[in-house]
Amino acid sequence: MLRYLLLTGLLLALSGGQPDPLQHADARLRSQLRQDGVYRALLPKGDWMQCVLIEENARTSAYVDLETREIHQSPCPGDPGSIPLLDAFRVEAEGDILWYDPLAERYRPYAAFLTPRQAPPASGL
Repeated sequence: MLRYLLLTGLLLALSGGQPDPLQHADARLRSQLRQDGVYRALLPKGDWMQCVLIEENARTSAYVDLETREIHQSPCPGDPGSIPLLDAFRVEAEGDILWYDPLAERYRPYAAFLTPRQAPPASGL
């Protein structure tokens, strides 16, 4: 335990005393997606986040780009030979999460990602 504390202290000292704010970017995104329930349809009766893979695509000192992919292995339905891309996100060092809008070809606020997914169902006319 003492060795771990000494090593952690040394690493913090070498990094200027500040922990890397992007170290847990994937966990931050996973937590936000779970809270908002946006991929719930992947596995309605169970832990639907087990059907979502989060992969790092790029990293700088200012952000981490992450992709969400749909896992197709039991209990998640779908072709086990494919892992389709769902969405792309950027987690910034300041804590903001951005969503890549493929139609606009740019990153937008996470709220823009949620808006169409939270719209009330259309009435049957």
